[in-house]
Amino acid sequence: MTRRQLRREIKELKERVAQLENKYLDLYGQVILLKSEFEEAIMEGANYTIAERKLRRLTRS
Repeated sequence: MTRRQLRREIKELKERVAQLENKYLDLYGQVILLKSEFEEAIMEGANYTIAERKLRRLTRS
C-alpha cells in the first residue's frame, strides 16, 4: 500500500470509529433513560402498594 492509500484508510477508520462512538453514546443515553423510567415505575408501584396497605388498615378500623 502506498502512503496515500494508508492515509485514506486511516481517515476512513477514524470516521467509522467516530460513528460507532456516536451510536454507543446514543444507546447509552437510551439505557440511562429506560433505567430511570424503570426505577420511577418501581417507586410508583411501591408507593401504590404502601398506600393500598394503609387504606386496608384504615378500612378495618
